[in-house]
Amino acid sequence: MSRGAWALLPVKEGARAKSRLAGILSPRQRADLQQAMLLDLLDGLRASQLLSGIALCGPDPATATLAARSGHTFIHQPTGTDGLNAAVAFATRALSSSGARIVAVLPADLPFLDGAELDIAIAAAALSRACAVVPDRRGTGTNGLVFPASTPPEFRFGPDSFRRHLDRPSDRRLPPRRALRLASLACDIDLPDDLEQLRDKASGDRARRARALALTLQRERRTQTPTKESAQ
Repeated sequence: MSRGAWALLPVKEGARAKSRLAGILSPRQRADLQQAMLLDLLDGLRASQLLSGIALCGPDPATATLAARSGHTFIHQPTGTDGLNAAVAFATRALSSSGARIVAVLPADLPFLDGAELDIAIAAAALSRACAVVPDRRGTGTNGLVFPASTPPEFRFGPDSFRRHLDRPSDRRLPPRRALRLASLACDIDLPDDLEQLRDKASGDRARRARALALTLQRERRTQTPTKESAQ
């Protein structure tokens, strides 16, 4: 494994992906959406000049296959690892023990990510030895944690994670946390209105797979939804 900065992408098992979209998308559609966004994210990371490697972490063999086909590292989430925070902590230890110096934890649903913007956070973490905390567009969730691999923060993903990641750590030996807003990391896809933004947002080559799939899903829903006339 190369030394330097590594992106760590935790990926849920396909059947459990994007559970907050369950009201409008089937399990298969949600799994397809997760994969489309992940592929767009991997494309976006190519613009980074500071990453030495990319690691995908999860329990799903399909994620291992995708990592192998893409030429990236796969870290298998051990059976019994409970929740996202434990999985990220496990994978961070694996990267650190293999020589990584900086780790950037990114959710797999950032199809608009620009790797050049991620480099800003990587450089900041390397220079200041602090943990950069990148919020989502609502300012409540965490869409990026970038930190020295030797001193990872306390992982607090979940409700209101942005604020909680900025709280003073219980262990004073841990690095300070600093908020860093990056536009291309702000847009994740968790809720129905996020899906609408994905469909409507002009993005050039970014998010092209996820946006195309979102438009297809929208057309399918329209054809499957009966009109008032047909329902009468």
